[in-house]
Amino acid sequence: MLDMMILVYGGIFLAVLLAVEGVYMAFGGGTARKAVNRRLRLRASGKSSEEVMETLRRETPGQAAQGGPLGWLGRLAARSGVAASPVRLVLMMALLAVVVGMMLMALAGAGLMIALPVGAAAGIGLVAGALHLQARRRLKRFNMQLPDAVDMVVRSLRAGHPTTAAMKLVSEQMSDPIGSEFGLVVDEMTYGLDLREALDGMVRRVPSDELSFMVTAIRLQSTAGGNLTEVLGSLARVIRERARFGLKVKALSAQSRFSAWCITAAPFAVFGLVNVLSPDYFAEVSADPMFMPGFMIAGVLMALGVVTIFRMVNFRY
Repeated sequence: MLDMMILVYGGIFLAVLLAVEGVYMAFGGGTARKAVNRRLRLRASGKSSEEVMETLRRETPGQAAQGGPLGWLGRLAARSGVAASPVRLVLMMALLAVVVGMMLMALAGAGLMIALPVGAAAGIGLVAGALHLQARRRLKRFNMQLPDAVDMVVRSLRAGHPTTAAMKLVSEQMSDPIGSEFGLVVDEMTYGLDLREALDGMVRRVPSDELSFMVTAIRLQSTAGGNLTEVLGSLARVIRERARFGLKVKALSAQSRFSAWCITAAPFAVFGLVNVLSPDYFAEVSADPMFMPGFMIAGVLMALGVVTIFRMVNFRY
């Protein structure tokens, strides 16, 4: 009994430690990153342009793992802006899987054949989910900043500056994430890449449709010529109208999304209420060998239902 309690408390300690690490990794320093351009912060610390570029590249580990077995994890980490290597993320997944599996075996009496896949799914799902959430938040902020960045480029071009100087102005005047992304493009062009390759790299790091439109316009102008300021000015207006339309869609679908959250929370609320009002309600069946498999199947089916509901109420536009 004592050994089991040690395992339980040890698992809880590891779970809390990993949770704190995950929260710090995904959201730590978020306020500073929103208010301050990371590239300018590095330059202010005394680093050269080449050192800053290498630092920013290290903080986008997807570039180092594009083609390996961990390529998808590296690309996800790069899009989320998390300064963690794919190997470190895999270690976090493994530790979470071990902790969840140990807690299932200790608290729920689950066997190894159940605890192992459930723990692995929990470890992978929690880390990947946190990265997806952070990537979505970063992409949303990037898209919010993009119209202002395009307007700044247009004003700079109208003043007679070249495209590179206009992008450098954005990197110096705007906060992250768009400031550092444009700054990395400028630094890559300074150290040998042409405009096409540098812009393609930014599109890979930031999978934004609006950014793809801007990059396409710049690439076409650089090869075929044309009035880039007029095209980018129209693009900025289109991006703003698209964002306004998205907010309108969210407002019209707010009731459906609230209903989806209520339907998702209802089974957990009922389960907790039954345990509070009648603690012995599940005691009679919890020892049955079919209880845990049935419980897992119900959880999987409920998860599929939740995914279906949220796909129905979250519109793409």
